[in-house]
Amino acid sequence: MAKKARFYKVITRNGYGEETHIVSSPKKSVIPNAFETQDVQVTHVEYLGFKEVNAKPNDELDDVEFVVPELNDLSIQRGETGFKNLSLLFAEQVSKVNQEIKKYNSDEWQN
Repeated sequence: MAKKARFYKVITRNGYGEETHIVSSPKKSVIPNAFETQDVQVTHVEYLGFKEVNAKPNDELDDVEFVVPELNDLSIQRGETGFKNLSLLFAEQVSKVNQEIKKYNSDEWQN
């Protein structure tokens, strides 16, 4: 069972300036594909190392989110860059969290 994932600091630039992102990715070379468009360029990618990741229910108790304690409790939710990578890497934990959410939202739990 995986406990850690690779993380990168990514700096992008568009017509309004630079933005910094912290993302999980299986390898550095695929990161530009997640960000670059006609208007956005990746200007810097820095490897931050393997970081521990925890899967837990989100605040709405309707989906999983990933939290990275070593990166100031960085939260990665569905739709954000790196979520798919973490979902595949931590599939067993995601399954357990989804079971918890299903149980919590079931009539059995609320009675």
